[in-house]
Amino acid sequence: MFYDNIEEGHPDRSEETDIHFYYNRDERLARAPEIVQKAYNGGMRPVTGIKIFFTKENRFILLGLVVFVAFVWIYTGVNHTRNRISINGINCELQAFSFDEQIYVTLKLTAGKKYDSNVPEKINVDFFLIDNNSQVNQKDSQTVVFSGSDEVIRLKCTDYDIMRVDGIINAGGEEKEISAAIKR
Repeated sequence: MFYDNIEEGHPDRSEETDIHFYYNRDERLARAPEIVQKAYNGGMRPVTGIKIFFTKENRFILLGLVVFVAFVWIYTGVNHTRNRISINGINCELQAFSFDEQIYVTLKLTAGKKYDSNVPEKINVDFFLIDNNSQVNQKDSQTVVFSGSDEVIRLKCTDYDIMRVDGIINAGGEEKEISAAIKR
């Protein structure tokens, strides 16, 4: 009707003329930077193996990696956790967790390298359960005689928003503090 006499398609160019490229590969490579010319001629080979860390370009990455590893190693050596101490050659480790509205506290005592196994040691432990206001919520004291074999002191109490457990350990006239956060 309205569009019957319209020519619907025709080529943009005639078939006699082909597209001609005036910029061929040789001219393009002749004008390219030196690094591109080396890459096309096969002059650049990638560095492989362990030598990749010692190239001129990667020395800052290697230096950064060495500094980071040294920092982590020093930090772990210096940052002693407060839940492990040694007193009179006895290694003490405090752990606490919450389960079913109860707090379970465990103090594990093991003989260290400096412990004299011939003399039994009387150990007094005062536990202080600290709430979220940094106030002592509950106290408990326990005594054990350590004779060289592994000993465990356990405590169970009701959870009133307890955040951590502090302990004061007395052994052979020496007193040290230990602390552990409650794992929930």
